[in-house]
Amino acid sequence: MRRSWSLLLPFVLALVVGGCKVTSINYFPPHPAQVRVANLLPGVASVDVLVGGTVLWSGVTSQSVTSYQILENTTQNFVVNVAGTTTQLAQGSFVLAGEQPYTFVITGTPSQPTVNFLQEVKNPPTNGSVLISAFNAASNVSSLDLYATIPGADITVIGPTYFGLNYNGTTYNVSFQPGTYQVRATVAGTKTVIYDSGPITVVANTALFFVTYSAGSSRLVNAGLLQSQGPAQALNSLFTQVKTVHAAPQTGAIDLLESGVPVISNVAYTGFGGYNTAAPAAAQVMSFTGTGTLAPTLASVTASLSSATDQTVFITGFPGSLQAVYLADLNVVAAPGGVRVRFVNTSPDAGPITVTVASTPPTVVTGIASPTASGYATFAAGTYSITVTSTASGATLLTLPNVVFTTPQTSSVYMIGPASGIGGFITQDF
Repeated sequence: MRRSWSLLLPFVLALVVGGCKVTSINYFPPHPAQVRVANLLPGVASVDVLVGGTVLWSGVTSQSVTSYQILENTTQNFVVNVAGTTTQLAQGSFVLAGEQPYTFVITGTPSQPTVNFLQEVKNPPTNGSVLISAFNAASNVSSLDLYATIPGADITVIGPTYFGLNYNGTTYNVSFQPGTYQVRATVAGTKTVIYDSGPITVVANTALFFVTYSAGSSRLVNAGLLQSQGPAQALNSLFTQVKTVHAAPQTGAIDLLESGVPVISNVAYTGFGGYNTAAPAAAQVMSFTGTGTLAPTLASVTASLSSATDQTVFITGFPGSLQAVYLADLNVVAAPGGVRVRFVNTSPDAGPITVTVASTPPTVVTGIASPTASGYATFAAGTYSITVTSTASGATLLTLPNVVFTTPQTSSVYMIGPASGIGGFITQDF
């Protein structure tokens, strides 16, 4: 039987009706609700959440969960703003039931944020079991399957515990025995694993929401556990993704190593290796060597590889002064009809550059120093000419004609090579 079901309580139109409250001898005070906020929106550092025009939660960072606040069980209007500003990201009104715990979830993408209310289990089990339901807040995966198994079980020979869990969808509660489990998420209908919790322990007489969400990867998801009327627990994935770009003139083919282990091999100059799965670490040494060798190291960089994220490590410079550079990628879906593009200056000697895309109006990004990347620019999908000039002199260094950007892609445009012969190429990251 299909266990996927929508338990999300519907939002009503954001309409605040004024009125007055009349207290009489028959008046009974409302029983308050408990509400907390889970900010699972990638690409926005922190948000404020207002209720009835008052900030109740301020500076809620991405991938964090707040404590509960007590709210009257009436229609409440929730507004999500970029922290410290009046820039509104999302809003919704909801009728809160009395003595009911909720989690207000902020998810989606910076261009299309969404909000949902999860109605938590009011009365957790008392028979020694564990109730677990799942919510898919991962905007980068339209549908996924979840496997909750004993650690190390082969999921290729069993069916999923929850299947066909669509974005912004929830499941029924399923009863589990307390103990140690391993949870893996796959693209729905496949055995392609995009999340692995490793061993996790759940205890008796608790009710839990297992929540998957996007941390900014094109493919991977991250997850956490929300205990009804209890704490939140991060369940960071065992996976991250890394790609590489070879931008070092006069250097032969290279391999990218993670803590001495090759993850991408045989990338020639002006080429790139697509995203490969790697292990997250707070201080991971990413190094380059000649293809097929583990030494000597040509260049290395210590990078923080966060779970379920994408990153690029490129090599640049001339022989004798090679440099490895780490970039954090933010691969989210662009707004309908649009694209997201960043520009990366890997030239060893071109100096800061200005990039102009002949969009309407023109998209101009100035002062991109080497070896750095711009932020992501957004414009309409289409076919464009891209011109690269020296920020200092205004001299044209490169023209890329007839570049096609298709919605809802996220792409990177690399400027590569010495100033005397700078070139360019484009990677579609999402």
